[in-house]
Amino acid sequence: MSATRPPHDPTRLRAYLAETAYGEIRTTPELLDATAQLLDHWTLGARESAALARLLADADGLRPAGRVTDRLGRPGQAYVYDDRPGVRHMLILDPSVGAVLGLEQTFTTDQPEYGVRAGDVMQYSAWMR
Repeated sequence: MSATRPPHDPTRLRAYLAETAYGEIRTTPELLDATAQLLDHWTLGARESAALARLLADADGLRPAGRVTDRLGRPGQAYVYDDRPGVRHMLILDPSVGAVLGLEQTFTTDQPEYGVRAGDVMQYSAWMR
């Protein structure tokens, strides 16, 4: 991750994420992964969080899924993206300020050969501000 503070303009933030994570972000899962890397290294201010929310709002296939409670017990607004068969990404935003609270991936189908069932969590991250 870059030592330079993340920009607060969506276009420049996308370029920043591409430079530090992938070279070019072409898919929604790549954007979500880059978001996790960003939040693992930086605590975003209001303007950076707003720029990130605008980027995520334009992500192809990311759709609203309603209100949820995140893994830390906080209320959030969920957005989901169905990736390769059997995997769903869920982005959780703070409904009052739009900051990312968490990201998780779950299985959407049973996969008995791997010992997993639909709804099992593959991975999750949660950030506190």
